[in-house]
Amino acid sequence: MISEEQVWSALPPQGFLHTFIRHCYEASDAHLAFALAGGLVTLATFAPYIEVQHGSPVPPHLWSMLVGDAYDSRKSTIVGISRRMVAQVDPARILVNPESSAALVEALADQEQAVFFQSEMGDFLTSTGRGSYKASLRTKMMECWDGSPISKGKVKKNAVYVNKPRLSLLGGVATQFVQSNSGADEWMNGDFSRYFIVYTGTHEFPGGRERDNPLPTDHPWGFGESVEILSRLHGLAPDVGPCVGWGGDAVKKYWVEQMAQMEDDLHARHDREGMAWARSSLGRARVTGIKAALLWSFDCGPAWWAAQHHPGRGWRLNKEAIDFGVAIAAVHAESVMTLLSRLDANHYERQRRRVLSVFEDRRLHRYADIAVRVKPKMTHRDFDQVMETMIFHGDLYRIPSRLGGEDYYWVEPPPENVLFDPETSSWV
Repeated sequence: MISEEQVWSALPPQGFLHTFIRHCYEASDAHLAFALAGGLVTLATFAPYIEVQHGSPVPPHLWSMLVGDAYDSRKSTIVGISRRMVAQVDPARILVNPESSAALVEALADQEQAVFFQSEMGDFLTSTGRGSYKASLRTKMMECWDGSPISKGKVKKNAVYVNKPRLSLLGGVATQFVQSNSGADEWMNGDFSRYFIVYTGTHEFPGGRERDNPLPTDHPWGFGESVEILSRLHGLAPDVGPCVGWGGDAVKKYWVEQMAQMEDDLHARHDREGMAWARSSLGRARVTGIKAALLWSFDCGPAWWAAQHHPGRGWRLNKEAIDFGVAIAAVHAESVMTLLSRLDANHYERQRRRVLSVFEDRRLHRYADIAVRVKPKMTHRDFDQVMETMIFHGDLYRIPSRLGGEDYYWVEPPPENVLFDPETSSWV
């Protein structure tokens, strides 16, 4: 589980992220990991187009999903603080609920860099799910995350192109929603693997929460200070030169070693067999770490320094940026594994109830009939696995048909040595 001390130890002693988290600490009782994610997305909204090669170019725009229990985890509080801060510096950067993929392209054509806020992300994920009329919007957003050029229109004179879309996203979603509405497709093939996931577990608020790691409050860190620093960074962005790579072979080797150590520690704490759904998210943990290292460099590291003293000159990722990137990758990886271990505990039971609901009419059903009823809510592989598991545990019984062909299924033990006659709906 992510601790507040772990978050605070990763932060630099100065800069926007430091001030933003101090403000969130004093303005709310949200977990500092949520504040960390909110600060990074806010920073990404104003970061220049800097990238580093990691197989393919990695730019700093960032998506983050804050996952916590409904009502008391303060997800919306952090989303609101971030939104208000962006609005103070440049309100035009805020993308307001595009209704279609074409509307998204048009909005980013006017301004290639934007941020999308969703306090209640469950509604957005539902309305843009597979098969919905807005599903193409979600697909187009994933192209933005990948850094691919986007366009709308097939007629050349009416087509709109955006070559380097930079869309950041910050949203809060209830743990209960993720449990009920996500499956292998979302985690392994969809957009969930693209988010910097922050999951802090369940928190109680009996008359106010006692902090994991109380911070000194000798200076009134506030909203205004954060906005002032962010405004200065916004003005500095045009002077930031390109990232020309790692700060030497030793720094790159250090990055590889630190990430390998983080992954080994993760594997030691979690069941390897339970990592199937997490594989895509964990694979992108390195990308999340590099994005964080770029943002740290812009906030208070080598990009920030070079822009002030040598505008436009190239700079390199240093060891301090790598340490911060590894820490962010660790927060993401631990959140993913802890969350998915909780989902896995509920996954079979949820799928089992879906299959059992088919039998509420007290009739026997063929495999194909059951599939039609429940497969829109689960993958083909999930459906096959849950059927076989239910048969193995005696929750479901396979019964041959008197007419041959497809077997029938029932939820109670059938009489011995009988067949089911579908014409008379009786045993023979």
